[in-house]
Amino acid sequence: MPWKSILVLCALMLAGCDTASTPRASIVTAIGQLQPDPATAAFFIEEATKAGVADILLVHAGPGGSYGSTTMTSDTMRPVIRINVDRPGAASATNIAHEISHSAAYKRHCFNHGERWLAYHLGIAQRFEARFPGVKWSGQSPAANVAGKAARYPNDHC
Repeated sequence: MPWKSILVLCALMLAGCDTASTPRASIVTAIGQLQPDPATAAFFIEEATKAGVADILLVHAGPGGSYGSTTMTSDTMRPVIRINVDRPGAASATNIAHEISHSAAYKRHCFNHGERWLAYHLGIAQRFEARFPGVKWSGQSPAANVAGKAARYPNDHC
């Protein structure tokens, strides 16, 4: 019957319009510059897209500036990540995961280093371990790296 064909065609067209699963070109470019390995870059592009990141900007804040930051845009209410390319270690996998985790927590109205941020950050680390067994973040397994660094941040219980 022709109505089934039309229904299938409409479903396929709607699936192609899912912008939440399509990475922005600027995110692909930025992560490609931060993570030159194509497989690692693809992983972080997927994670950023899944977390709802609006954009990733590479900024020059000097070697003493913060590693990165994540803020909400007032116009779109979507998170924008800024990575300080002047700071050694800012392009590291753990820092990229840290900022992507803020984006995911922002969607749940959590704006600091709380329980939801930590859970998401740990989830990224675990997914990274599953995809890249044996690859270390600063000499540790990604999950151990995240757990060790989490103690540095005050927990806002969000």
